[in-house]
Amino acid sequence: MLASRSGMLNGMPQIAIRVSEKELDFLDKAVSEGRFESRAAAVRAGLEALAREGRNREIADAYREAYEKVPPGEWLAEENTALLDDRLADAEPADRGNQRN
Repeated sequence: MLASRSGMLNGMPQIAIRVSEKELDFLDKAVSEGRFESRAAAVRAGLEALAREGRNREIADAYREAYEKVPPGEWLAEENTALLDDRLADAEPADRGNQRN
């Protein structure tokens, strides 16, 4: 574990971190602009973004692995063509009334 747990506040562990002056200025500006309620809220939002990025990467990797096992081929083209044909067939009656002769 990189940071030690130094206490609990509102049921959440509390940690201490070191940041550069530039990072602290950035953090304080985000809070003063009202983007976050507090420094802690800004840091939590950053952690949530990192977690979301990790989940998205895992999902992308899973798709990549699946497509490597069964590459999209003719079956995908056939499915897309069928979907497009269905949509065009549904749209044709409405479009006919808008055509100019």
